[in-house]
Amino acid sequence: MGTVLTLVCVLTFLHYVGAQMRGPVLSLYAAAHGATATGVGLIMGAHMAAAAIGSIPLGRVSDVWGRRRLMLGGMAVGVVTSLLLPFVEDELALMAIYGLAGLGVAAFTPSALSLVGDAAAPGRIGHAYAWYSTAHYGAIGVGPFLGGLVAEWFGYRAAFVVSAIGIAIALAVGRALPSRSAGSVSSSGATFADIRSNASVWAGWIVSVSGLLIQGVVFPFFPLLGQEQGLGPAAIGLVLLVLGLANTAARIPAGWLVDRSGVLRMRSVASL
Repeated sequence: MGTVLTLVCVLTFLHYVGAQMRGPVLSLYAAAHGATATGVGLIMGAHMAAAAIGSIPLGRVSDVWGRRRLMLGGMAVGVVTSLLLPFVEDELALMAIYGLAGLGVAAFTPSALSLVGDAAAPGRIGHAYAWYSTAHYGAIGVGPFLGGLVAEWFGYRAAFVVSAIGIAIALAVGRALPSRSAGSVSSSGATFADIRSNASVWAGWIVSVSGLLIQGVVFPFFPLLGQEQGLGPAAIGLVLLVLGLANTAARIPAGWLVDRSGVLRMRSVASL
């Protein structure tokens, strides 16, 4: 891997370990302060909705202002929101803060993905994205486990503070990202209309949404189910760690197969 790609993967892992420490802990924290299952769903839904709605405009902003600014800004939002969570207990307040955290994710993720595409060597884009998704989903496994451990040993509020520290470490490392002017960001010349009419893109969107629907059910509500069954935060985090590591295991071989099969190259040629 090149230097930029390695740095993006390290940042992605550090950032998402810190960010994902909050997920299962927040479900338990909200329930402990009177939130119903519906309330927990709304809190988590606000986060994901903000991340989804903000991704397209903030992705465009990263094209104009540069990737580095958006990634650092997204991590800064993550630090602030993690530090705010211990001070509130009300459902609406938790929803507002965690929704704001979703905007931080929307600032970070499209910019990180774009940097991966910018840095990928010709014919190795599948391999590059496989390394990125390995870092991302590995962190989705490790983060809840660490969050569960901290919550069990020191309490829910301590887990949010440690989450902030983890994201702050990523923010400090992120200062090593290369500064690039907006005009230096690569562009393929494709428009949204071109993408909208591409059947392969629609297929990818549909498959991604279908998979994420499952994730959207498991991560908010499994902690509540585990707690009902007598599991502590650390045990709940361990289950999510196993889930995340299993999800991660196939990323590198899958990327290698994509590059070997030439699927991405064939799709690129077909779209011209």
